[in-house]
Amino acid sequence: MKQVLQNPSVNPLLSLDEKQFFTYLAAKIADRLQADMKHVYLIKGDHQSEMIVGADDQMAKALAPVIQYAQKMRRYYVSHSLASDPLYAQVSLKAQTALAVPVIVDGDVFAVIHLASHQPNFNYSESEVTIVNEIINEHIVSLQNLKLYLAARKLNEELLAKIDHNAGIQNLNQGDAIDRQVNEIKFLGRDENLLIAINQAKKIAQDDFPLLIEGEGGVGKRSLAQKIHFWGNRKNEVVSIVECGTAQSRLIKRELLGDHDLVGALTRSQGGTVILNDLHLTPKDIQALLLDILITGYYFDENSSEKRKANVRFIGLSKKSLVNDLKEGRFRDDLYYRLTLGHIRLPKLSERGDDIAILADYYLNNGRGEKLHLTQNSIEMLKSHSWPGNINELMNTMERTRAMASGQYINEVEIANFEQQRSKVQESSKREVFVPRTLFEVEKEFIFKTLDYLEGNKTKTAKTLGITVKTLYNKLHSYGAFQEKQA
Repeated sequence: MKQVLQNPSVNPLLSLDEKQFFTYLAAKIADRLQADMKHVYLIKGDHQSEMIVGADDQMAKALAPVIQYAQKMRRYYVSHSLASDPLYAQVSLKAQTALAVPVIVDGDVFAVIHLASHQPNFNYSESEVTIVNEIINEHIVSLQNLKLYLAARKLNEELLAKIDHNAGIQNLNQGDAIDRQVNEIKFLGRDENLLIAINQAKKIAQDDFPLLIEGEGGVGKRSLAQKIHFWGNRKNEVVSIVECGTAQSRLIKRELLGDHDLVGALTRSQGGTVILNDLHLTPKDIQALLLDILITGYYFDENSSEKRKANVRFIGLSKKSLVNDLKEGRFRDDLYYRLTLGHIRLPKLSERGDDIAILADYYLNNGRGEKLHLTQNSIEMLKSHSWPGNINELMNTMERTRAMASGQYINEVEIANFEQQRSKVQESSKREVFVPRTLFEVEKEFIFKTLDYLEGNKTKTAKTLGITVKTLYNKLHSYGAFQEKQA
């Protein structure tokens, strides 16, 4: 993997070393919130995490229930009394209050930042959570690049391990190995338009010209762009993402060309790929800059004050067709034709028919223990939904459904966040369907709905339900919302 330019004056937040990156980020957040202790966990799977900033292995295990909560529920957790909080039962921190905030990047929980303070008469609240999220959002592009880099590094490590394991097998095709690992996860299905798009991408990947991928938000444009990078000749170099949707041209220019504190994407990804996200929102002056780079093949590196050759492949991503923007003068036709030497359109989820059932089953289970099954009625309801959020919406729906599942078979009543859709199905059937359920199942669903409505506030939830906070925690443990503490 290509190394980022090493410059002692560069902000550590630009580092592709995860420990250095999060050490600096956590220190910045802790200083702003006057925290006495800080820990950062890098999320590596559904129930796997690694403490990369903090104390030791013993502390890593002790804080695991808190980290798992923030990861699974995708929301922050605040404790005002560690001594009486069951999630901190194994923790020996001399602290009054603690806060765990998930770092969400491209829809995934990438890390969890944990802070603790022993200042008297002080408790963390939503205002501190807002500050943490503001700092995270300030560095979202760097977080996206780090996430991409770690994913690429993991793929390379897995590939090398497989090569070592199969050392006696001849003609092991590296491209095929990467293809299987990268492609199987996101682009499941048999839809004809999807398969056409994937086949186009594989052919285009072997060339080196710019290309444009169009499709609604959540259909997988960014994932496909990453796959094209790994399928192509630049797979061992750096891939960077530049957000073109910001209204401020100076920020986009800074990300492309850099400045005295930042190594720009064009320099960072020399020999690699630059993904231009939300290309349809690109300001006119940035369009002119991109066109000049494509025509001349050179750019001015603001970080080193040098003119450099732009040895990168551009992949543009757009949530809509640019044809109307061309007609109305919002997008330059000369830039459009240079970026569409390769042109791929990804279908929206509602156009993919039976693929919805395949994807729903994948995101419902995905190596998570006991396999759950969708009934035929629930599948038909999923297929009738318009899915404005496409695959991202389906993924979140299935994750939430699994968290609330009360049995091995999921019927239409148990699919999360589908009250409105269920009403339409019931109305069309013109009859009310009674589904026998145990008191345990009804109570579990009602508690989760109340907790969700009150945004995870357990004190308010317990008060609303007329039970103690301790009873609420015991019930959540019995539902498997938290991992039981180890003896």
